[in-house]
Amino acid sequence: MRRRHWVITAGILCLPSALPGLFAEDSLDRRLRAQSPDAIDCGRTDDRSANRKAVLGCAMAPFEAGVPFRVRFDNSCVNSACSWGLFRDKPGGTVQVVPFDPKACNPANDTDPWCGTFGAAPCRNPKLQLKRKKLEVVCEGYSL
Repeated sequence: MRRRHWVITAGILCLPSALPGLFAEDSLDRRLRAQSPDAIDCGRTDDRSANRKAVLGCAMAPFEAGVPFRVRFDNSCVNSACSWGLFRDKPGGTVQVVPFDPKACNPANDTDPWCGTFGAAPCRNPKLQLKRKKLEVVCEGYSL
């Protein structure tokens, strides 16, 4: 009985320290939400996430229908974990890409709610293509 009580207590004490990693919001999340407030939020994924198929499916449907959506993809960069967001802010609107590198947030700009994001670039003639388990975003002149 005493041991069971200790395990439950230890679980409760450890849980809050795990929560920030599960629910952390950063400047890319804030920017995507601010620039596409009425969009379908398809969530966040990376190459190894179990939710990848669901997130990709969620992004494809509104993309093809021309309705507002937002999605975030996390990946590894040379010296940090970087991400990029993809969104459409209004029905029939332009699809936009927002790159993000958290290393760009530093004490000099940490009050900037969008620090580390590098502007929303319009994606001309966008095409989303599923290749194996990856989503390829092709914009006129470049691809992600």
